Amino acid sequence: MINKITLIFLFFLNIYFASDSLSQNSNFSWNDLVAWNGHSHWTDYFIISPAYFGPNALPVAELKTGKVLDKPFFELLGEGHLLQGDNTFDIYTRYYHPFLEGKIAVEFFIVPIEYYNLSPAIRDKRKVRNAEPKGFTGGDLTFGTTIQLVKGKEQFPDVVFGMYCRTASGEKLEDARYTDTPGYFFDINFGKDINNIPEVFDNVRWFASIGFKAWQAGLDNYLQNDALTAGLGFMIEHNKFEIQNHLAGYFGYLGMKNYPVVEDSTKPYYYDGDQPVVYRLILTRQVNNTKIKFMYQLGLHDFEYNSFSFGFQYELRN
Repeated sequence: MINKITLIFLFFLNIYFASDSLSQNSNFSWNDLVAWNGHSHWTDYFIISPAYFGPNALPVAELKTGKVLDKPFFELLGEGHLLQGDNTFDIYTRYYHPFLEGKIAVEFFIVPIEYYNLSPAIRDKRKVRNAEPKGFTGGDLTFGTTIQLVKGKEQFPDVVFGMYCRTASGEKLEDARYTDTPGYFFDINFGKDINNIPEVFDNVRWFASIGFKAWQAGLDNYLQNDALTAGLGFMIEHNKFEIQNHLAGYFGYLGMKNYPVVEDSTKPYYYDGDQPVVYRLILTRQVNNTKIKFMYQLGLHDFEYNSFSFGFQYELRN
């Protein structure tokens, strides 16, 4: 019953936000769009970077605050990613479990269902294979481990090290939704409470992150793209409310090379769009053993979507 309601909800949301979309061109020819050379595989024409795929394919990771959380939880969010020509709606799920009294944790997250409907303009920009790219799909499973390296030192910030792997479980590569390739990233997160402030709030904390991310780019001479990741944020806690502000992104190096996607194409174009930067506002409210969560994400560079998320984190034990 819940699955049916979810499908109906996603379907009508897309109709509402995409009512001004252009009709699909029945004369669409992918061969003409890319000037197919007669021998390269159709996947060679994709620009495998965040600016040319769906919002969940190569996302900017959510920042950690420098602490391994001490309680396991399950998170469920309904999300909308708004872009003229590609309004995407999905369900996001996450499971988090700490061990050894909060010294280490494992987590799994995935978008199990996503609905999309691309306009002809977005279809052509992304070199999509299908004439009418729309429908439902599932996303990549990502899993990882976080380890608390430093905690509670007076003169030093808390430090967490994280390692994550993205599987190739996502579908609809032909519609440029997921890359059908694995990837990985690792980072170091720092965070510390700010104690010398007026006693207006229960707690104020700053945090920052730096790391490395890699994914398969599929170019002839550059099969993998490497990127530096970075982020900065602060958090305010008061009366069971929590407000977080994040500025985060990653910065691939292939986009700076001006490298042609298909070298012998008669319509040459170049790899780019691999330096996404986003701003996030996250609001949560603790209600017993559940956190009600709202998130707004604004794409600032190489990520054109404005995203909204709403749902909950349910703590599995006290």
